Amino acid sequence: MRVFYYFFFCLFLISCSSDTKKIDGYNKSSVNKRQLKLCHLRSFAIKNPVDTIVIADPFSAFQISSNGDRFAFYDIMYNHIVVTDSLGNFLFTAGNQGKGPAEFINLTSWNFDEYKNLIAFDTKQRMVKIFGASGALKKAVNVFSNKKLLGFGRVLFARDSLVYIGVLEAKFSNLKNTENSKLIALNDYDGELLKTFGKYDPYVSQATMYTAQPIYDIDFQKNKIYSTHMNSYRMQVYNLNNSNRMAYFGHRSTHFKEVEEEVSPFAPRSEIRKMGLQQSFTKGLYLTDRYVLLCFYNLTEKYYQTRSPQGKDFFISIYDRKSFNFIGEISLPYALGAVQNNKLYLVEDNNPDNYTIGVYEIQ
Repeated sequence: MRVFYYFFFCLFLISCSSDTKKIDGYNKSSVNKRQLKLCHLRSFAIKNPVDTIVIADPFSAFQISSNGDRFAFYDIMYNHIVVTDSLGNFLFTAGNQGKGPAEFINLTSWNFDEYKNLIAFDTKQRMVKIFGASGALKKAVNVFSNKKLLGFGRVLFARDSLVYIGVLEAKFSNLKNTENSKLIALNDYDGELLKTFGKYDPYVSQATMYTAQPIYDIDFQKNKIYSTHMNSYRMQVYNLNNSNRMAYFGHRSTHFKEVEEEVSPFAPRSEIRKMGLQQSFTKGLYLTDRYVLLCFYNLTEKYYQTRSPQGKDFFISIYDRKSFNFIGEISLPYALGAVQNNKLYLVEDNNPDNYTIGVYEIQ
């Protein structure tokens, strides 16, 4: 019996040590392709109240509460967040254009916490705004007041009265040596900076496209952050407890394009547009029970003509979550809005009068 317990105690120690082991180098993912397909489950439309314009120009990405019963859409035209239930029934709006405590100048990221509070980050105001479950403002707090950190990217998570925000250290704002920048800042609901996590992927300094915003998902049960960048197909995994990098992997899939010539953010718009057609842009990184999903899109001439998200070509690279092996790439018929509880939510129609979401799963 003692031998039995000793054996499992050793296994426990091994698993704990491997879970916190620091990984230094990049490991190209092994390719182990499987037959994968995207299956449609259902669709539903967002129902605007009669005679009231709630959604006028919705952003193509949205957020879903942890239990899946609430959706939060950002309306670019009215600069407010529209919250619905899981069937698309309108619940309330939060925010508006302006500089007030409950208003936004430049809303860049938002999400729900576990109590259905809606947490929003305004980069221009350097403020986190917390709206309650009914939409009323509960608190607005200043963050990054010492100006050493800049809020960067469109990803935010909130849990246990803590807010995780993608950042760029101000000293790297010229986009040089960004691989040395901290990646994610942890603030409490009073706006106090508690600590920072991780570093930018060294690959962002090699990439020819300058769009290096951090993109990430968090596994709170296993205390892991999975991160990538808008100009990269590579991913890092960080331990939330000690900030050690536990994995660094990736595979450049068939449709992921990288422009050969370096693109400057100060180049003429016509040149950036031309180069943009030769570059893929990572839109999101998502975790399911079985997979790590890297969603990216390719720009098209149709997009430049219409400026509609439906004018982009969307793909997901799929990795086995245990081995990090690359197992396939799927072309998406529509823009991916969110991933929740192993389901993919695609924007099938972005017309505000018939804003329709399709629910899919990978089989």
